[in-house]
Amino acid sequence: MIINKALSRSMRGSKNREKIIKKLQRNYEKLRNARKYYTHLITSNLVKENDIIACETLKVKDMIEETKHRFRKYIEQIV
Repeated sequence: MIINKALSRSMRGSKNREKIIKKLQRNYEKLRNARKYYTHLITSNLVKENDIIACETLKVKDMIEETKHRFRKYIEQIV
């Protein structure tokens, strides 16, 4: 946040602007790596803990038509 403000206040084409851009890119790279690490951590734990992992495709329209009134309202709010 502070780096973005410094970038917006710097002169275009200056050396300091280039330094700030590099610093901002490093911060974004750290964020990207942290997110990648966390997703890898979660997925690897899921694979280690469970024998079978299944993926289910739900048809929400069919669920709305076939369910009770309260549950149908809940599903409609989510979608």
